[in-house]
Amino acid sequence: MPLLRNYSDNYLSGMDPNPKHNVAVECFSIDTTRFATIYVMLVLIVFFAISGSGYTSAQSLSATHIAHALVTFVFFHWAKGSPDTHAQGEYDDMTVWEQLDGGASWSATKKVFLIVPTLVLLAQLNAADFSQRALALHVPIYALLCILPKLPGMHKVRILGINRTVGFDSFDDETKDEKKRA
Repeated sequence: MPLLRNYSDNYLSGMDPNPKHNVAVECFSIDTTRFATIYVMLVLIVFFAISGSGYTSAQSLSATHIAHALVTFVFFHWAKGSPDTHAQGEYDDMTVWEQLDGGASWSATKKVFLIVPTLVLLAQLNAADFSQRALALHVPIYALLCILPKLPGMHKVRILGINRTVGFDSFDDETKDEKKRA
C-alpha cells in the first residue's frame, strides 16, 4: 500500500476515505505541547492587549477570563458538526469538544483546556484579592461555561434540549414514539 501524503490522495489512489477520521479537529491533537504553548500565548496576548489599554491587572484578568470563557464555550460546546465535507454528516450531532481526541474523556489535549481556564481564574481572583464581587462573578462563569460542559458525564447531554440537533438527539421524537406505543 503506498504512503498517502495527504487526505486528497485517498481519491487519487482510488481508495475510499475513512469517515471516522475527523480531519476538522486534528489540529488540536497533532502535537499537544506545541498547541498548548500557542494556546497559552494567545491568552497572554489578549491579557497584555487589555492591560496595555490602561486597565489594572485585576480588570484585565477579569476581561480575559470572561472573554476566554465565552469564546471557548461557543467554539467547543455550542458549535456542532464538521467543516470537512468528506465526513458526510457523521459529526452533525456532536460538538467540537465531543469530537476532540475521538471522544476520549481525559486526553492530554482536554486536560490543557481544563488547566488554562483554571489558571486564568486563579490569577484573576488573586489579583482581585479574592473579593466577594470577583468570587460571585467569576466562579459561576468558570463552573458553568468552563468546567461543567467539559465533564465526561456531559458528553452528548443537551440540558433542557438546548442546542439539540433535530433528527439526531431530539427528545420530542422519543416522546412521540412512546405515545404511539401506548
